[in-house]
Amino acid sequence: MGEPFRTNIHLTLADHLNFAIERSHNGLEYAQPSRWEVKKLYPKEYNAAVNAIRLVYDRLDVLLPKSEETFLTYHFVNAQNVQAKVEETMKMTEVINRIIDVVQYHFQLKLDEESMNYSRFVTHLRFFVLRQLDQNPHVSPEVDATLLDVVKTKYEKAYKAVEKVANLLHKQHGWSLTSDEKLYLTLHIWRVTNLVETE
Repeated sequence: MGEPFRTNIHLTLADHLNFAIERSHNGLEYAQPSRWEVKKLYPKEYNAAVNAIRLVYDRLDVLLPKSEETFLTYHFVNAQNVQAKVEETMKMTEVINRIIDVVQYHFQLKLDEESMNYSRFVTHLRFFVLRQLDQNPHVSPEVDATLLDVVKTKYEKAYKAVEKVANLLHKQHGWSLTSDEKLYLTLHIWRVTNLVETE
């Protein structure tokens, strides 16, 4: 599933499942938050959540509500990040979806969610958003400004999409994209908006 789980996931997950089972016994269900978005952005974690619900049913004869697919997915995503909280994972999901919306609108196309480039793009966005939430956007020395100029010229439309994303993130969250983030985001957007898969 990518990153290893933190050790306290077992306690957190057991606590969540206990309350979920109690709610199920009492006929209570939370409103279902954007299940399709979670399934799209975190397919491996979503499948783990579905399997967990099936396991609860097999072992305890308790059928948890559909909304638990989303909540458990958040827990599995959260478990891979040392400092992340479920609330941050929910915010990360919201931000990633907004960025994808901007890119799709800018290029007037629907991204291929099954492609390897889409998977890489989402993975890049996940780590980017986590760094912003941790207030640690700088993970490497700034790239050479001339390199960014080359990318701007070569992938002009993709870079314009990055500028739109940067404006949105600054306006809504007060985040500023570094030169290296603009460079990598431009390359990812160029790849994900081209039909030919890159290995």
